[in-house]
Amino acid sequence: MDSNSGLFVGLDIGTCLTKVCYRVGRNGTTHDIFLGSTTSPDVCSTTSTTIPSGLYYPPDSNVPLWGDDITDARLSMNFDSCRLVRYWKSGLQPGSHSYMDIVAKSQLLKLNIDQFPFQMAVHLLNRLFFDESALLKLTMRRASCNLGDVCLVFGKPSGWQMSTYKVFQDAAESLGFTRRQIKFFSETEAFFREYLKSGESLSKDDAIVIADCGGYTVDIDAYQIVGLDEDKKSVTQVSPAGILPLSLPYGSESVWPIAKQYFRSLLEEKNDYIEDHIKRILDDLLPLWIWQIQKAKNIPGHLASDNCYVFYHALIRADETRSPPWSAGMLRIPLKIIVGFFEEASIDPIVSELRIFIKRLPIKPVRVILGGGYSMMSIVKDAFFELGKELNIKFCQHQDSKPVAAGAVDMAANPDIVESRLLKSSYSILTKFPWSEKEGPREIYQPSRNQFDHSWEFKAHDWMGKVGEKISSKQIFTSDSNEYLWRERFVREYDDLSWQETINAWDVHPGPGRFTVPKKLQGAQCETITLNVDFRKKISDHSVLRKKKGYFYIRYSLELHLDGDSLTFLVKTKDKNGNHYIVEIDDLGTTISSVILTGDCAQTREERSSNISKSTIATRVSSSSTCGSHVKASSQNIGINTSPDDASSQACNSVNPVTPTPTLVDPFEKIEYDSVNLNLLLDQHHISSQELEDPFSSHYPRQKSDLYKPARRPRKGMKSKKAPTLETPQVPRPTTLDDIGLPRSDGSQSIDEPSSLVLPLPSPVVPEDTIVVRRRKISFTTPARFG
Repeated sequence: MDSNSGLFVGLDIGTCLTKVCYRVGRNGTTHDIFLGSTTSPDVCSTTSTTIPSGLYYPPDSNVPLWGDDITDARLSMNFDSCRLVRYWKSGLQPGSHSYMDIVAKSQLLKLNIDQFPFQMAVHLLNRLFFDESALLKLTMRRASCNLGDVCLVFGKPSGWQMSTYKVFQDAAESLGFTRRQIKFFSETEAFFREYLKSGESLSKDDAIVIADCGGYTVDIDAYQIVGLDEDKKSVTQVSPAGILPLSLPYGSESVWPIAKQYFRSLLEEKNDYIEDHIKRILDDLLPLWIWQIQKAKNIPGHLASDNCYVFYHALIRADETRSPPWSAGMLRIPLKIIVGFFEEASIDPIVSELRIFIKRLPIKPVRVILGGGYSMMSIVKDAFFELGKELNIKFCQHQDSKPVAAGAVDMAANPDIVESRLLKSSYSILTKFPWSEKEGPREIYQPSRNQFDHSWEFKAHDWMGKVGEKISSKQIFTSDSNEYLWRERFVREYDDLSWQETINAWDVHPGPGRFTVPKKLQGAQCETITLNVDFRKKISDHSVLRKKKGYFYIRYSLELHLDGDSLTFLVKTKDKNGNHYIVEIDDLGTTISSVILTGDCAQTREERSSNISKSTIATRVSSSSTCGSHVKASSQNIGINTSPDDASSQACNSVNPVTPTPTLVDPFEKIEYDSVNLNLLLDQHHISSQELEDPFSSHYPRQKSDLYKPARRPRKGMKSKKAPTLETPQVPRPTTLDDIGLPRSDGSQSIDEPSSLVLPLPSPVVPEDTIVVRRRKISFTTPARFG
């Protein structure tokens, strides 16, 4: 796309509201789009730059209504609130508070859950580009742009998996956009980019905290100014401030459980409502009341004269004996109760997490920038500003309530301003590649050969070294620099040109300066991605491949292209004549399953000393018999076929459907232990930053045995002999894993299923720079540190 042409469109599809911005050319001016009313394709109202992110499915149509059309539908007699889908975005992320609610809604409507974001995106893109009165049609005509010159930029919460947003890409591609025209950027980074335009005075090395208070989550991230043009007083380069972002549940989702219990107690108080009516009242009121109550203090006259809020519902009966009294169809709740709900369930936890986040930063931030609709509520703003006084940090309110869309446009048009960043994902294939603090970020990582299961190993790490070190905006991680390191697999028939490639993606990392999994990252998900590789459309006859041992075989390499938060996999190969073939696979279109990362092998001092004495002998006996079977079982768990006829001949074998299991493919990288020991350790030492004593240190205190007896004085004329003693001698530092022993459960503690599947390890030598479950320079016997 030429620097002076092209149309950049930023889309911020939020939980409650949606906003769109655009820019013509990379150096143009960013403009808001007034979405307005969609009642008629010939009428475009310019009343608002946002539109509700809701869908209504009429009983007689499969095409949902959206925007202001829903307002018109509410006036009809056959309006059914059960067919209204709101806050669907909060249910996209598996495990979220409203995930099951959205699933239930999809079952009621007999639709797939992906249909909600898909149809919302289709409606929005049609309104922008394809309707008769498309909002950007005239702009494209004036700029001499066609559909191929458009770059769509979606904002993505930083803590969400990329697979969650696959449906937005599918919607855009169904309308004619190509994959290369679609980008995803972190919402907090886009917010920060927009904040830089405010012109506020900044100095080099200043740290800025961003708190984007959206309709479902508060996204918190920190950035540092590492490049500054003194003449123009403008920022030329920024970097993450060396700490993981937070994405915390907020707003209506966190208040609902408390409010629901309170509402139910009111309705059940006098036993004058049947259960069916109670459910109907709760289902109708709860999705609506939270947002209205939260903004009530900011809107004059929004409250009743008696400082109560009134909820209207036909099933509410008149009851003058209540305080305040209920009229027919009206339920009155005192405002102080509503505010108490909100403070207890939303504001207090968010303020507490933000306080911890700021204190964990390597340098003290100079200011905290608040944005989003929730941050403009007086009750939220007051709580945040009180925290600023406590920490002596300036809190500022951004003037734009939805700055993500404009910031995303600027990031797509000028990606080189933020050149130094921590990668949001790292992809590995059975890796032992060590990460060193002394090494800076690199664009190419070399693979190595795994001696156990004959598979190739390489990893693109997300621990990107020093803050401020320059990284290109587009990262390429490859294993094809040397062709002799390419992977191999036999092709016995034509259909063998289609197979699955398994990749493990660690979605989170402790960040620079962290030695182990932080307390807030317990339960972090480790994604297992399966790429569906298919060369059958590229290679018409497999006889063009090379031969080995009487069989045709294919040699191929894998590349990972990272552009912002968007990732693309490239599988490359060539035939015996030197013709090259490339298959491009979007990471959003892959099969993804997840397992829970429970932590590392760190133990408490008591557990460590007891486990070493108990399990060393047992481990030595069992290790020799299980070493060979461990690798085979581990490979089967992640889906790799290790049959005898294939194991010696394939570099990366075909895989079965992925099952989320905590396998130990690499004894130095992928280790999972029971969460009970880890939680106990983290609770005791994470906050206090106390270091565990090394049981192998000469300074470690050792108790004398009860059976210890002093030696008798030898008789005169006899040689002195040392009296036998059962005192435990000082244990030398072990050199192999079998000398260390694995932590074992005594059966009294509950162990999660993934931990129960951990297999014994083989007995390689423990290196000094071993990386064990996101921990650097810590071997199994080195005490963990908590910062």
